[in-house]
Amino acid sequence: MNRFKVLLPCFAVGLALAFAGCINKPVTIEILHFNDLHSNFDSGRTTDLGGYAAVKAQLDKMRSDAVARGHQTLVLDGGDSFEGSPYFMAGNGSESMRLLAAMGADATVIGNHDFLMGPTDFNRLVGEAPLGFKFVSGNIDFDARRYPALGQNLKRYVTFTKGGLRIAVIGLTTDSPFYRWAAGDVAIVSPFLRAQELVAKLRVQNDIIIVLSHLGTSDDTKLARMTTGIDLIVGAHDHVALPQPLIVKNLTGGKVPILQSAPFGEGIGQLTITINKDRTSAINGYQIVPVRGNVTGLRDAAVDQLVRNAAARLETQYGTSWLNEQLAISKSPLANDENAGTNLGGLTAQAFQDSAHTDIALDFGEFHGFTQPAGAISRRSLLKVYPRMFELKPLGWTLYTMELPGAVLQEALSLLASSSGFQFTVAGASYDLNVVNGSRTLSNLKIGGEAVDLVKIYTIAIPEALARGAVEIPKLYEGPLASVLTDISASGDRMIMGFVVKELSAFNTTIKDTGVPIWSILETRMRALKNF
Repeated sequence: MNRFKVLLPCFAVGLALAFAGCINKPVTIEILHFNDLHSNFDSGRTTDLGGYAAVKAQLDKMRSDAVARGHQTLVLDGGDSFEGSPYFMAGNGSESMRLLAAMGADATVIGNHDFLMGPTDFNRLVGEAPLGFKFVSGNIDFDARRYPALGQNLKRYVTFTKGGLRIAVIGLTTDSPFYRWAAGDVAIVSPFLRAQELVAKLRVQNDIIIVLSHLGTSDDTKLARMTTGIDLIVGAHDHVALPQPLIVKNLTGGKVPILQSAPFGEGIGQLTITINKDRTSAINGYQIVPVRGNVTGLRDAAVDQLVRNAAARLETQYGTSWLNEQLAISKSPLANDENAGTNLGGLTAQAFQDSAHTDIALDFGEFHGFTQPAGAISRRSLLKVYPRMFELKPLGWTLYTMELPGAVLQEALSLLASSSGFQFTVAGASYDLNVVNGSRTLSNLKIGGEAVDLVKIYTIAIPEALARGAVEIPKLYEGPLASVLTDISASGDRMIMGFVVKELSAFNTTIKDTGVPIWSILETRMRALKNF
């Protein structure tokens, strides 16, 4: 438990006007928050943590304890509630919506994995939210006539009254081009510009303004620094649990705490703040409470039943025998680490190359699911290893191929190597990765054992997200934006995005869909290995 106290001379800019006549005694609020559930109904990355039934029970206990202390509560969900585990496939996302609603959050922001199914099904799922459920995103623009469910159920902000205090919660969704192309004609605009517009609108009539953000820690920090009037940022997206609030100064020197809890339901953040009559406020304490109901037995029975229902629906869709058929035996865990190379990354990239018969193959750690234990590998395991899908295609992503000259390929790999945000694995190529003062550079690139030929055309196997992103991202910058990359903000690496738009797009006509699902490719590879 991390205990500390931060005194802020005024928790909100303009709070003096809002406080007049609002409270006659100190008000203590406990803000409970979780994020990035990704439809992991059973557990988080390890079986002892997470699980929706455990999250629900822990939330209810924390709420009840807060009320017993005489405190107000506000429960916030940082988004990425849908795509990310096999359970998302159950009922084409409907079971994920049903379980999400059962968590009982006061507000849920839209994350980038929540619209990867495309705008039509995004509209459908949001429309399945029960009465009173609050989806928020202040920077998602859409035609309400075309997407009526979004018009009805997705709000830019929501407001609450807690102990006489008026609280506005603004939702912000990452506008990174790496993801926003998948939203189609549902536009995701700059969260930074939209945030300041909404704060200006809400500041006068609200005591506290909270941004419920799905931007990531780096962009949450940027948001705090370039705006005024935001009192608290509750974050998500990059799966970085902050053990204590990150305090950032805004444009006028005010202090803005930034929070982010553990992903996948593994923990619930708990911020306790007190607002006094004299217009001072204090952060009395903060902790991330581990969700260990799978061990302690603290679970919600109704949510447990909903999970069983979802599991049964998934079994019906795919067939129990098909899901459970053993394909191979792994002597060691199939490990995933978004920030480091693993045996799973090597296996996947090699499977891609073997399937497409290309010169090289490329894959990314962030596309993988949770680490799978050593032992029998089934199709169910494969769904967990690579839990990715667009447009709710029942067999997930397919493999694509592309052709690039050696010079362009070398530049692409060099840019990826230099970016700390991308952990990739290459099959069919070797290189030296040099790290000097924290900077990474790639050298001595060889393909098929020979030095890269800068003019030779090489074939590359890539997963669907890379291929479709390469085609769709440049379209975001057509017309008036053709030569303007300044709005590439949020989580996108500016150099990589500029490369995709200005250089890689020249070779988009070479991109082809093999039509072979990645799950099938991994199955073929594992059957060939048998015992590895």
